[in-house]
Amino acid sequence: MTTEPATADDDDLIWHYTNAEGLYGIIGHEKQKNLVMHCTNVLFLNDSKEYYLTLEIVKNGLKEKYCDKPMGLRRNSISRMIKKLEELNTELKEFFSPFIASFCEEGDKLSQWRGYCLGGGYSLGFSKSSLQEIENDGKLQLNSVSYLTEIDSPPNFLDFFDDFINSFETLVPDWDYDPVSIPRGGLMSFTNLPKNKSVEELNDERTQVWVMELTLSTAFYNGILELIPFYKHLSFQEENEWRVIYTDISDPKFKHTNNILKPYKELEIPKAALKKIIIGPTNNAELCELGINMFLKDQDLEYVEVKRSEIPYRTHY
Repeated sequence: MTTEPATADDDDLIWHYTNAEGLYGIIGHEKQKNLVMHCTNVLFLNDSKEYYLTLEIVKNGLKEKYCDKPMGLRRNSISRMIKKLEELNTELKEFFSPFIASFCEEGDKLSQWRGYCLGGGYSLGFSKSSLQEIENDGKLQLNSVSYLTEIDSPPNFLDFFDDFINSFETLVPDWDYDPVSIPRGGLMSFTNLPKNKSVEELNDERTQVWVMELTLSTAFYNGILELIPFYKHLSFQEENEWRVIYTDISDPKFKHTNNILKPYKELEIPKAALKKIIIGPTNNAELCELGINMFLKDQDLEYVEVKRSEIPYRTHY
């Protein structure tokens, strides 16, 4: 007999909308140990500006905040980072495009039924705290989504920029120099250089500066890449979305939908994380409820609460 998990508070639940086929695939039909959810590659989601909008905001934020300031070497470093961000638009497709499972803060929302459960469906209520406890070697993140326009500057991005610049001001000397005039393997062409140091000492310090720049820049890119998946265009705001971000991009599987091959990763979720299921608006609510309750009992999940949508929306299928 399966032990019934503790009941979750409704405030701890986030909801995944799907049709009967999706529910069947998540819960499984062979009494598997865990639930299995498909995380879709970020480049194949329904927001056509996914990722690129946020990269553009980051790039413009750096330009506006730092590139007009006379910061010498630091300014040159920031300029190189902006150029690198422009290159990331292409590199993301190949090197870093994580996988995402989407949830909603509300379990009975008409726009979600219409968008993801045409003709009828289900919303599955998962415990946020249970999802956060999944063992994943640091490759899984769960957070709410923030919504932006092309002119927004997210506060946490600006804080992130400030922390980065403060690190530069602490570690990198404020020399003014022209990197173009430095011959390969030759002398530097600095202005305002310390007068009490030899050329060898200055070249050693130049190498140290470049190592620090590389270290700080790498940390900056990694931090930005962690933030980017949790932002979408403002037009999607009514979705009130939460996301599981799966950053292990190795060995994806593929499925075909609407004549497109989409990469995905399978995320295993403990069965105890599933707390409630809401049956969406349908003309067959009674049969749907009977079927889902029989299915849950067969899967030793009879403790999962099942209820019908309270939205009086009449489907025509």
